[in-house]
Amino acid sequence: MPKNIRLFPYLPEHIAGLEDLAENLWWSWQPAARMLFKRLNRPAWKDSGHNPDKMLRGLPIRYLEHAASDPDYLRHYDLIMWRFQQETGPVSCQGLGIMSDASRQSIAYFSAEYGLHHSLPFYAGGLGFLAGDHLKECSDLDEIVLLTVLHK
Repeated sequence: MPKNIRLFPYLPEHIAGLEDLAENLWWSWQPAARMLFKRLNRPAWKDSGHNPDKMLRGLPIRYLEHAASDPDYLRHYDLIMWRFQQETGPVSCQGLGIMSDASRQSIAYFSAEYGLHHSLPFYAGGLGFLAGDHLKECSDLDEIVLLTVLHK
């Protein structure tokens, strides 16, 4: 998403990175990242079905302002955002590093479902979870992964 378009323009500057985190699937396999959202407001986290994007869209600004001035929350936020930036920054696949850029081929993985997290219910069973595991493995290998989900 272009940096000049903000989905959550009301986020205080100190915690504005929550927007990038909510819009990236990385949070779905990082319990400490999910805790950042849960700590904002536990009932809202539960009501959103543990979906950070949905939660941020409906959360009153007073909870965000409180988090942005809470030293304990900010320490946790800074640690998680540092990890997020380290793990999702510019990539160079260690597992496939022996291949030159010229010899690498793109691989497309198509699936009608992806089992990533219960708050993202676009899976039906085992094959969806297998597809989700493949996405996670690509992330772990620092491969670039694009996921498009079509909704009715």
